[in-house]
Amino acid sequence: MNLFQKIGQKISRDVRRAIKHSKQHWATGPHRPRALFICGSQRSGTNMLQGVLNSSARTRVYNEDHPKAFKKYRLKELGEISNLVNRAPCPWVVFKCIMDSQHTRQLLNQFPESKCIWIFRDYRDVAESAERKWMDAQRHIIRNIAERDHTWDRWYTETLSDERRELVRRLYYPEMTELTAGAIKWYLRNQLFFDLKLQDCADRVLLVNYNRLVTNPNQEFDRVGRFLKLSIPQSAYGHVHDRSLQKPLASKLDPRVTDLCDQLMRDFMRILEPSN
Repeated sequence: MNLFQKIGQKISRDVRRAIKHSKQHWATGPHRPRALFICGSQRSGTNMLQGVLNSSARTRVYNEDHPKAFKKYRLKELGEISNLVNRAPCPWVVFKCIMDSQHTRQLLNQFPESKCIWIFRDYRDVAESAERKWMDAQRHIIRNIAERDHTWDRWYTETLSDERRELVRRLYYPEMTELTAGAIKWYLRNQLFFDLKLQDCADRVLLVNYNRLVTNPNQEFDRVGRFLKLSIPQSAYGHVHDRSLQKPLASKLDPRVTDLCDQLMRDFMRILEPSN
C-alpha cells in the first residue's frame, strides 16, 4: 500500500466517523449510555470485534490508542472514563482495554450497568501472531517474570499471584521458543477470566470464541447483538474471514505448556457448550 492509498484510507475513516457522530448528535429518543469493555489477550481479534461494533450508530468506540480514553494503551483515570460514558450520545461506549483486563472486576464494579466481552482465540494462533508482530518480546516477558521478584512490575504482572509467578519459574528455560513463551503469556492473560470469577457474571460478561466468530459470523454476531440488545447487520461483518486460522507446528511448543493451554481451552469451551 502506497502513501496515497494510506492517506485515502485515513480520509475515508475520518469521513465515516464524522458522519456517524453527526447522526448521533442529532438523534432523538431516550438512551442511557453504558460502558462496554472488550477484554482478553492481545492478538485475539479485538480490533475486528470493535470494528464491527463501531459500524453501529448506537456505539461510540475508543480504541486503546485514543487520547481521550487512553494513555500509553492504558485506560485513563476512571473519572475521565465516566465522563466519556455520561456524555455519550448513544447507548454503548466501547473501550478496548486489553492491557487492563486484569482489572475487569473493578471496571464492572465502578460502572454498575456496564458489560464486558471477553474474546479468546486458539493459543497457537495467538502465539504465532505475537511472534510475527513483536519478534522475541514474548520470551523477554516470560524471562522477566521468571527471574525477577514481585518488586518488578509491569501491566502484565499487575495482580499476578505468587502461584502464577511460581508456575512461570517452573516452565521457563533459556532455550524456550518464542511460540512457547507466547503460549504461556496467553495462558496468564486468559486464566484471569477464571481468577476473576467472570464465569459467574453471565448477565454482564459474554465469552466469545474468535475461531467461532470467523467461521460462523452470523450466529456469533447474533449472540453479541442479543447480549447488547444491539442490531448488528450482516454488512457490518461481511469482511470477516477465517484465513487467520493457522496450524503452528506442535513441536515448537513445550508439551507442558500445550497441556496447560489445552486445559484452559476446554474450560472455556465448557462455558460455551450451551451455545452449540
